[in-house]
Amino acid sequence: MSPANMTRRPPASVRRALRAEAGFGCAACGNPILEYHHIIPWSERHHFEIEHMVALCPNHHREYGKMSRNQAYQVKRNPINVRNKRLKGLLVTNRTNQSLVVGAVRFQGIKTAISVFDHPVIGHSVVDGEIKINCFIPNSNYLAEIEVKSNDFSAEIDSFWDIEFRSNYVCFRKRHGENFLSIDFRGDDVVIWGQFELAGRLLRMNREEFRYGNYGAMSGFSFSGSSEHIAFGLGAPELVLERANHAKLVPSPRLRHRQNGELMPLPVFRLP
Repeated sequence: MSPANMTRRPPASVRRALRAEAGFGCAACGNPILEYHHIIPWSERHHFEIEHMVALCPNHHREYGKMSRNQAYQVKRNPINVRNKRLKGLLVTNRTNQSLVVGAVRFQGIKTAISVFDHPVIGHSVVDGEIKINCFIPNSNYLAEIEVKSNDFSAEIDSFWDIEFRSNYVCFRKRHGENFLSIDFRGDDVVIWGQFELAGRLLRMNREEFRYGNYGAMSGFSFSGSSEHIAFGLGAPELVLERANHAKLVPSPRLRHRQNGELMPLPVFRLP
């Protein structure tokens, strides 16, 4: 494409590179709602040169458009989310969503859709007719790699190849073409898809199925109940998860038998 015919919207590869460079949020404030600022102005040269662009929120995009180039390069070199190693954001919607869909399974009125060894992983509540999502997606040490509390989310940025955010949608990817976890408020239901390891087995949640490890796939099922019900309790019921806690001299996550107190390590699974 000739410079005269170029549009100002950067190609997807450039947008992803700029997001990753800034820790998937505004380089100045961390806000995940992003625009892409040309430090060397578009009016001066039509370009998508990553070294002369920076990811900024709409407010800071306007501000840095009025500042010197040196100030823009400075914030590009030292993004706030990279310093903090975490991304934070809030999912919002103007829809009154009726239910939660995880993979190909629908949940209504159930506080905890998925738990593992009695620890909630994916669930929701309803406040004034609006669904509030809660997720705890652990890393290998069973610390929060992604955590969502009533639609407020935070994530470890070093874990991800890309995090794509809109106010009513977020998708976390560890590599190209992969959906590690997505939360989508754009339709009539809140939809959660993804694929990740959970206590030694692979959890798959997509349009076609809900599957944990080698257990049979579920599709088209619907669960409803009281807010205290747990739909899927994964892991042996006689075992309880103890998360790493250095204050209590627990250096790594482990399992404890309810009856005899026997301790054992969590099973380990790794994607190929």
